[in-house]
Amino acid sequence: MHVRNMHRFKKPLKVIYPGDCYVSTKNEYIGTLLGSCVAVCLYDTVNKVAGMNHFVLPGKIVVYTSKRKGLLKKTEQEELLKYGTHSIETLIKKMGKHGSTKNIVAKVFGGGKVLNYQTTSYGISNMNVRIAKILLEIADIPIISEDVGGNVARKLLFDVSSGKVYCKHLKKIEKNDKRFMME
Repeated sequence: MHVRNMHRFKKPLKVIYPGDCYVSTKNEYIGTLLGSCVAVCLYDTVNKVAGMNHFVLPGKIVVYTSKRKGLLKKTEQEELLKYGTHSIETLIKKMGKHGSTKNIVAKVFGGGKVLNYQTTSYGISNMNVRIAKILLEIADIPIISEDVGGNVARKLLFDVSSGKVYCKHLKKIEKNDKRFMME
């Protein structure tokens, strides 16, 4: 994670990267850039607690052996945050540690098919969106808005104070160009 001061908005911006999960009650923004990855933004409408994750792949099965007594090293735990199954569970737990157990709503972003070879409906981007929706439904957290799919990358700014998420679409400049521009 990286903290930058947003002079334009007069509050700090916490930038999260793939495999990050961050929860805050401060007057700040949480931001990220998404392609086929997905970010789930959770907001407690009563306690004003906000959290965002950024995961790369839908899931990974973790086998706990009796030899290891079910414990993972810190680096292994951090690596698991790249997977939606673990990342969403961790985000919900972190919201709970900040006093949020009820009144949580979700906004889901990403899952864009930004690479030329992503042509099927069974691609990683679609599976990332699907796992997010399934896990939020299991946790009984309603999704109140989403901006998913398509052939665009997304830039997100999540205002912790208000719960609003600002999403800009980024499109490829030319068909074979890997650079993006704002739409």
